Amino acid sequence: LMAHELGEYSTNMEKRIATRTGEISGILDAIEQGLLTVDAMGTIQGEYSRQTLSIFGVTEIAQRKFSSLFSDEKLAASVDKFLEVSFSGQNISRQMLDKANPLREIAYTNANGEIRHLRFTFRPLNTAGDQAFSRLLVSIVDDTLNYSLREIIHLAEADKRDEFDLLLSLVQVPPR
Repeated sequence: LMAHELGEYSTNMEKRIATRTGEISGILDAIEQGLLTVDAMGTIQGEYSRQTLSIFGVTEIAQRKFSSLFSDEKLAASVDKFLEVSFSGQNISRQMLDKANPLREIAYTNANGEIRHLRFTFRPLNTAGDQAFSRLLVSIVDDTLNYSLREIIHLAEADKRDEFDLLLSLVQVPPR
């Protein structure tokens, strides 16, 4: 009887885990920004949003070194150093780490040759009741559309300024 009850309990637990995993996968697929997790070795874990693949222009991203996504060697080295400091456990405030973030705002050319304007934030993932953390949650916001719109607005404003300056110069009456 006990073996039968344990078997039922195990089966129910497996069903609940499968249901929760499906729910989490659905949430990750619906998120419109890039999300991924990175371990202390800088390796991208299996949890990531579908948008992440689109941002980087790849078909698979898990088990890659996070810094390998950046072709600029100096930037990749900065990312490695930033991750090392983030996981080091040194008494560094979150604000200081945010200021040291080498990926705060970057122009990025993905694997498909598309130029994207990205903002990255890093947050520690603590396990329940644990002070130490083993992974970082990386959030990636694709500001490409906003950047393009700002450029268009800036160019339009510059054109209007030029027209306004021309009108002012035409309207000005020379002093007697």
